[in-house]
Amino acid sequence: LDDIREGIERGYVQADATLDHYKETYWFPRHFDRTSWHTFQAGTGRTTEDSTRDEVLSRLARYDFAPPPAIEEVRRIFAEAWRELGGDPVAPYLELLTNA
Repeated sequence: LDDIREGIERGYVQADATLDHYKETYWFPRHFDRTSWHTFQAGTGRTTEDSTRDEVLSRLARYDFAPPPAIEEVRRIFAEAWRELGGDPVAPYLELLTNA
């Protein structure tokens, strides 16, 4: 009853109850489709997995981090030690070791 009175006095949009519950009532997350199953099938038809994969691939495509010179120096030292110790230059795990 108090919420109804507040809505009448201050207006629905200004009521504390409206503002307190706005996110769970009106917020639509990017990846979890809240539409009905029939609407989903008739509309975009995109699953959470599809939309998440697209976002990750998009972010990776925009990734442009360049490591600081100190990291490059550590990688150079590692590569030199790897060669000196007879490490396999085409080892499948080498990329993981160098974090390249």
